[in-house]
Amino acid sequence: MGAATPVGVLRALDRFDLISWQGSTYPIARAILAGIAFAVGAPIEAYVAIWFVTDLGGDIVLWYFATRELRRRGLLEGIRPTLKPETLPGAWRFAIHVNLTSSLNAAWGPIARLVVGGLLGPAGAAIFRVASSLTDAAEKPADLLSKAFYPEVMRMDLSTKKPWKLMLRGTALAATVGLAAILVLLLVGGPLIELLFGKEFLGAYPVIMVLLVAPLLAIVSFPLPSMLYALDRADAPLKARLVGTIIFFASIAPLAWTLGVIGAAIAFVAGTAATVTMLVWQLVREYRRVRGGVARKTA
Repeated sequence: MGAATPVGVLRALDRFDLISWQGSTYPIARAILAGIAFAVGAPIEAYVAIWFVTDLGGDIVLWYFATRELRRRGLLEGIRPTLKPETLPGAWRFAIHVNLTSSLNAAWGPIARLVVGGLLGPAGAAIFRVASSLTDAAEKPADLLSKAFYPEVMRMDLSTKKPWKLMLRGTALAATVGLAAILVLLLVGGPLIELLFGKEFLGAYPVIMVLLVAPLLAIVSFPLPSMLYALDRADAPLKARLVGTIIFFASIAPLAWTLGVIGAAIAFVAGTAATVTMLVWQLVREYRRVRGGVARKTA
């Protein structure tokens, strides 16, 4: 999460090319190193080390890029660490809300898998992990678009129609690409699981059919947190994620004990749906407040 700072710097300086370069190179490096480890029969500790080194290396590269860009533009001179950001009113409130939201988002998937393992055992957790890995891939187009969407909408006047049109067009574009990825999983999910993980994990295919709803919801809702942040409602995404988390934890045990791994998948989708519903509800309220005031002034 510490790498969010250089990512923000590079976004503000319009260097999305560097973000994309970093985001593609460290997974490639990880795949190459993991392939070598597999070829030589390395133990599990080697894979853990590979994941750690590539993650840390990717973050360090981001810090290097951000520092280099700031130095190149002569912006390092004015940067002084402080706990009293007097020129940024509301900075602490914004930072705390965003960091809590990011923490919940980062922990959402891993905690879900741990809970599934605790309720259904290692086999259930493994099937859930395989299914969630493939469905997470369908969210990547939305993840990439969200990185570019936030700084763009921050430059706009949200009392005008332009940012709202951009939101709808971005949603349509992400949904088109995401639906194509989901369609691929629907058509070749079984053979893909067998190719990547082996026949023993074919039981993950029905779970994928349920979990596919989650990335679809995430894809169509990707602009919502950015819009709320731009509207100075940093608390809204946090509230939405908290509601989704509560729904997930309240429903996973009875559903998992009743329906097995598919029940756990249903609980995960329910939590995601609750989060998206809260985001939509809060954004609609803000839209009516912002655009309604404009309409009254025009009248």
